[in-house]
Amino acid sequence: MTEAGYFSGFQDLTSAERGRLMPEALPRLFKAKGDSRAVVICLHGFGGTPYEVVPVAKACAAAGVDVVTVVQPRHGYSRPPVQRREFAQLRADELRATARKVIAQARDRYDRVGIFGLSMGGAIALLMAAEQRVDACGVAAAALRLPAVAEILIPALSRAPFYLPVFNRYPVYLPSYGFYHSYALRALWEISQESRARLGEITCPVWAVHSQKDDTIPPVVMDWMQRDIKAPLETAWFNKSSHPMPLDIEGDAVSQYIAQGLTRAL
Repeated sequence: MTEAGYFSGFQDLTSAERGRLMPEALPRLFKAKGDSRAVVICLHGFGGTPYEVVPVAKACAAAGVDVVTVVQPRHGYSRPPVQRREFAQLRADELRATARKVIAQARDRYDRVGIFGLSMGGAIALLMAAEQRVDACGVAAAALRLPAVAEILIPALSRAPFYLPVFNRYPVYLPSYGFYHSYALRALWEISQESRARLGEITCPVWAVHSQKDDTIPPVVMDWMQRDIKAPLETAWFNKSSHPMPLDIEGDAVSQYIAQGLTRAL
């Protein structure tokens, strides 16, 4: 981990830092044609890598705005011993702090800043919107609620340290850690709870997509956003898709929908 506590496309990684990450985790800066005065920050999901959000990043860059991808804290490492050590240390404060720091860096470079997040990244993106740190927000399958069993067990059991094996259940290539840690799950749950509670504080426009087929993040989160977000909100359903929406069968349409909304606002 860098001294800043995360990796982003705004940083010049050393060869040693690049070697510690999965190839799919390497953060990137996507430059639009011309001199863009706006940027979109893309945040991946829990246990994942920036690979998950690259389709949205490419769509936004093609639509005329620069894009930076971010490796969430404790994510993206290539060696299993490092993965296990780092993920066990993930805390919600790190997730919030990383998003805030990358937004501050973006503000130093650009006039307008948007944010996109998938799953946990979506919950963080909405939280940053609630803090009035961004000018536009897009989310896919935002993790405002976890599966029912997780909502029950995480608060009850996550004070004790343990690992859980995880397997890719989705019909797409999805590089990620093959396990969860109870402390990391607690961080995810805390972000989810806070983001849901603060939807009413959002003032920037929001574009949200989900799938009725998603068995990871319940589709009811779209109802909550429509109920609680008072700022302009546009929603769309892509019901052929599974949870990693930008990578699935409707990924192009999902990415274009988000990109068109964000670039219109920026």
